[in-house]
Amino acid sequence: MYVSILFRDIEIDHEFLEALSALTRTQLNAKGTVSLPLTRKVSKSISHSLLRQWSARDVSPDSPNTTQLTTTNIGHVFLVPIGFGSQSFQAVIDTGSSDTWLVRRGFACISYVNGMREGQAECAFGPQYVESSTFTEIPNQNFNVTYGDGEYLRGVMGFEEVSLDNVTVPVQEVGAVDYAAWTGDGVSSGIVGLGYPGLTSAWEGSEQDASDDSVEEIYEPIFMSMVSQGLIEEPIFSLALARSNTSGGVLTIGGLPDQKDIAYANDFAKVSIEVLGSPEISGDDDFDMDYAFYAITIDGFPSPNASSRNSTSTGSHKPSQAKWPSITNVQAIVDSGTSLAYLPVPVSAAINGLFGSQGNYDPNSGTWFVDCNATAPSWSLVIGGQTFHIDPRDMIVEGPESNCVSGVQEAFSSFSILGDVFLKNVLAVFDVGNAEMRFAARH
Repeated sequence: MYVSILFRDIEIDHEFLEALSALTRTQLNAKGTVSLPLTRKVSKSISHSLLRQWSARDVSPDSPNTTQLTTTNIGHVFLVPIGFGSQSFQAVIDTGSSDTWLVRRGFACISYVNGMREGQAECAFGPQYVESSTFTEIPNQNFNVTYGDGEYLRGVMGFEEVSLDNVTVPVQEVGAVDYAAWTGDGVSSGIVGLGYPGLTSAWEGSEQDASDDSVEEIYEPIFMSMVSQGLIEEPIFSLALARSNTSGGVLTIGGLPDQKDIAYANDFAKVSIEVLGSPEISGDDDFDMDYAFYAITIDGFPSPNASSRNSTSTGSHKPSQAKWPSITNVQAIVDSGTSLAYLPVPVSAAINGLFGSQGNYDPNSGTWFVDCNATAPSWSLVIGGQTFHIDPRDMIVEGPESNCVSGVQEAFSSFSILGDVFLKNVLAVFDVGNAEMRFAARH
């Protein structure tokens, strides 16, 4: 979902805002914090019956494929190698969106602050995609996506031979971006979206008309193509993000990584993938039972105790047991494209209260800022009956000009987001065939 740290109405330097926005972004419509002039006419995604077919089908004998990730933006954005035809690129790996796209040679860079055209360098993309002989543009269809921080992309849809994690999809629908209001990292050339079809951003017509009558053209994203075409052994992928400024961790498609590549516990917590806002959570009896995000339920957030706190914490960092919020059954998206964790307001306040005087909440922006040299707390959450501890090293997120924010912020919608602050502490297994997620603690 590539979500941004939103600063809403705060008066803040645009350079600071743009640098922080590169940490995370969220696709508009997924979050609902900014109105969008386009509507999703079609709300179809992967159905329960199709998932059952995938789970029961015969699979090819190929072994799982593991790729080393890299990282940019001080270890907050994770990149995977991807091939379009014979060309190679680095792209952001995003489990919270579904489009795979690259910026195309000759694109126009637009300032999302004032809407004026500016030099391509301002968008800070990596190498640009040159349309190849294996690319076929799809007539009467366009690529159009807007993100909650004001960034947007416009372009064309087409078919291309795409290689990811040593798996090649001969004919994959992708976006080629011609207009971009973007704050990049200087390395990545696009995004690889590993979500469900319901989040794709192809639209009918050669040019998006920004009206409520715009019709979305649902298509099969890259991972779903690998599954439906029998290109991988099992309909799962797994992700382990590294806590490093250089090495990004591993992505394994079709299975689990070798424990020689990444150390993780053998005891997995298991939890169902849910429809966001499903009847079990919202009480709504009339709801589209198709999947969109990798949404799960967090059982709860245990009160910190002496063994789970950072040993150097002072008394002012320790809220009393009585003040710790008792909040259970929180629905959350598991999203590698979001750097931070966004949790219910009482939980966010309690966790950030552990910073004591070294943390500061700005009500204008709804953001928790922290001292970059603060003594960071540890905290825990329970998923599938198993407790996972978040390392204090993930709780201070560095931005430009010596500004830091907390790794936990308040959720800006009815659902929470478990971003990289959480994913750096686990091996996450996305089991599409069984409609479940599994998590193992990392050593």
